[in-house]
Amino acid sequence: MNNLNLLENTRKLVKLEKKTTYQILKHLEEVEKRKAFCELGYSSLFKYCVKELKYSEREAYTRINSMRLMRTDKRIETKIKNEELNLTKAALLERERKQHNLSQQETLDLMEKIKGLSSRETQKELKPITEKIITLRLNVSTSRKLEKVKKMLGREYKDEEIIEILLDQKLREHQKVREGAKHSRYISKHLRSAVFKRANHTCEHPKCSEMRNLHIDHIIPYAKGGLNELSNLRVLCSAHNQFERIKCFS
Repeated sequence: MNNLNLLENTRKLVKLEKKTTYQILKHLEEVEKRKAFCELGYSSLFKYCVKELKYSEREAYTRINSMRLMRTDKRIETKIKNEELNLTKAALLERERKQHNLSQQETLDLMEKIKGLSSRETQKELKPITEKIITLRLNVSTSRKLEKVKKMLGREYKDEEIIEILLDQKLREHQKVREGAKHSRYISKHLRSAVFKRANHTCEHPKCSEMRNLHIDHIIPYAKGGLNELSNLRVLCSAHNQFERIKCFS
């Protein structure tokens, strides 16, 4: 192969690579829509991309964010497809859109604003992600309870993760209006405790070992006559809970 042929083949491969990148984003969009990654036991699209597709964490983050931005507006999808908006800038734009809850028009305006900028210039142009920091002072008794919850969950959690888990649980309980009856959607605290203990506070879907964002799921759905009995209840992570719902009602 002479130099000219080598250069021409390289150009063709790069063109094919860019076309394939768009197709990958479309596939990831459908994979997330169907929760298809749950078939392999993964609890999130990110874990699927890293562990199954062997992307680095940065590569997975960039592609997932680009895909999520792309599906918000056909005009943005066209920009990505035509290589007018690269994945790095698309991922940064999606981060900005989500962090600041931008409207569709605000997102489009911002896309035009960063047009022509390098990825580094785009990063400087966009506002940095901020978090609301709250300092909590716990008395000795509360601090001990927090440590007990950590041990109960069976693995090392940060304090903020424990608080998030407890808040999620409290919010779910707040939505329940009735207790006790088998034909009620409400699952008593005693029964919930038994289900989680049996599952060792881990998602019970095959091949999944997720220990965060867990939910109790009816094996035979409540809408199809499933009862609140220990044998009909299981612990699933958020992703597998949604995946089973899609399979059952689609």
